[in-house]
Amino acid sequence: MMDWGCFPFGRPNSVRPARTADRSDAVVIGVYPSAWHLSWRAPKSLVAEGRRGAVAALAVDVEPTVFWDGNADDFGERLARWKRDVGFLDGKHGTISPLSPSTNGSSGEKVVRRYLAPLGISAASATFTDVYPVFLIKTSNGKKREQGDAIRDEYDSIAPRLGKQVCSLPQRIPPHDDSPWSGLPATM
Repeated sequence: MMDWGCFPFGRPNSVRPARTADRSDAVVIGVYPSAWHLSWRAPKSLVAEGRRGAVAALAVDVEPTVFWDGNADDFGERLARWKRDVGFLDGKHGTISPLSPSTNGSSGEKVVRRYLAPLGISAASATFTDVYPVFLIKTSNGKKREQGDAIRDEYDSIAPRLGKQVCSLPQRIPPHDDSPWSGLPATM
């Protein structure tokens, strides 16, 4: 099994298998997987000068399914499970909003609303797949703060003091053929 790194607080980055329909009226092929996010605020005592001390949508796990639509009905249950699984301690590790960030499932929701619905195709009758097997982060090119920047500045900078490992998610695939990504299989 390939090591694809880990998210903040330690969940492994893993492959999301294709989401198939019993009867496929369409196949939606993605770019790369998304993540499950939460709104996190670091413990005040650990926030360094010049840091925000919070991330409105911190990627902490793989999305539940490929092209997940962000259905927030089970966010509370998912959050409780995630806290238990990573050993998150309220207060010691910061605080988490009980509300799902709007980024959860936004890509999947847009695909269903903008592309499938006008064609009269339901998400249940479509097969969804990703082109790349795992979640990747990107960092800023100086214009706006990206997920990788937020993780580095707010989480990684205090992770050891939280008793947690730093995030090791891979960055976006470099565009040149001599990259370590160039020999990866097309499917996993």
